[in-house]
Amino acid sequence: MAKAFAELKTEVIRLLNETGDTVVAEIPDGVGGTTATNNAGILQYLNDAAFELCRTCVYLPATLTVAYHTGRTYDFSSSAMVFPITVHINANASPLTRCGENELRSYDLSYTTTAGEPTYWYEAGYNNIGFYAVPTTSIAFTARGAGLPSKLSSVTATVSLTNPIISGANTLIAGQEIVFQTSTVSNITAGVTYYVLAASLTSSQFQISATSGGTAITPTGGTGGTFIAYANTFSFISDDLLMQALPCYVARKIALKNYDDPSIVGRAFWGDWYDQVRMQLWMRLDPSYKGPNGIFSIPPVMSAGAK
Repeated sequence: MAKAFAELKTEVIRLLNETGDTVVAEIPDGVGGTTATNNAGILQYLNDAAFELCRTCVYLPATLTVAYHTGRTYDFSSSAMVFPITVHINANASPLTRCGENELRSYDLSYTTTAGEPTYWYEAGYNNIGFYAVPTTSIAFTARGAGLPSKLSSVTATVSLTNPIISGANTLIAGQEIVFQTSTVSNITAGVTYYVLAASLTSSQFQISATSGGTAITPTGGTGGTFIAYANTFSFISDDLLMQALPCYVARKIALKNYDDPSIVGRAFWGDWYDQVRMQLWMRLDPSYKGPNGIFSIPPVMSAGAK
């Protein structure tokens, strides 16, 4: 199973004891009025919460494949990888041996310039893989380790009757689930899950079908228009834990922004609920991930005596 934006947002609204998303956590705008936390803000907080879980207490396998690389380091910050575990040069049978940069420096003071076929890899900073020796000719390599889920995203979709191609800047991929928040088109129903098709998919347009890889839907009936649609779902942990953790994170963020409303700020304990789930997930991790120098060697919530 999985949880989409609409369900998670509904739980945020319920936690905040609001009646709908038009008044979610009204915040003073500085000129005598109020503004509401909009869907874009809630979407960002949900993604932040999911990414923090996967960085601190949930192991989500990820693979990084690089076809061409030369030089000492590779920056993987633009990929879904957050913590590499193994690095393998594709042309070789055995993976590279992992080592520490301090150990490497002790072994070879010229490790940053020593050229040759790489036999070791190391963490060269927060988002970089380092190679020793430094490859001077292009290599193809694969790294495997802990990663991040695909973001929940929104698309401003313009739908025209009788035209199956929907216009809208997007980062969608074929097979991705998408849900329209509203629709006035008869055969595109708000709240129903549709699937992005590979045909005609570009960064500015897409088509949808009722089933994955199915027939493109040609909008008919009703009226066309521009609607907000949400793509992706979270499924990296069970649905019940997703519903416990992510909306609590969002509610706490909104509460902390709304410092002019004591009744909201007083409910910042949502952060405690979120942290309880994180510690619960961390305790369930395989012990090898929590060992010294492991991915999750530091608990997500430090004890009072360790702060």
